[in-house]
Amino acid sequence: MKLKHLLTALLLLNTCMAFAQTDSTKKNSRQVLMDSVCAYANRQDTSLINTKEDLQKMLMQCIMQRMDLMLEAMNEAHVDLNDPNAPKEFGEKLGMEMVMKCPTLMQASVKIAMKEMDKPEPAKKTPSNTKPSKAPASKPKATVKPKG
Repeated sequence: MKLKHLLTALLLLNTCMAFAQTDSTKKNSRQVLMDSVCAYANRQDTSLINTKEDLQKMLMQCIMQRMDLMLEAMNEAHVDLNDPNAPKEFGEKLGMEMVMKCPTLMQASVKIAMKEMDKPEPAKKTPSNTKPSKAPASKPKATVKPKG
């Protein structure tokens, strides 16, 4: 099953790389935001990041430091702010792109993935192990009573 996790991680990495390919000739708000967030992430204590939620929290804190650039990047990408899902989708794509381009965030995500791969998988329920097991009936032991 560890191979399954590794393949999933590689597929995710490949998907993230597709999002990470942008035009590097011009510095748009998105690129400036990513550079700024990466610089902020480099100053954080990444030893405290142990879960996906920890990484998301740190990434959100980094983005909040430059909310002006975030709004500008969303405007450049023509994100519909009236659609409640559009900003979330934009943020998720941006976060994946940042993880791919920022070494600090990449190291943290690899650390989390390695921990996830090391976790034992929960036992799967199958029809054979969902029924309560019945111990084989044993014959009652004969007791010897002393004569007397």
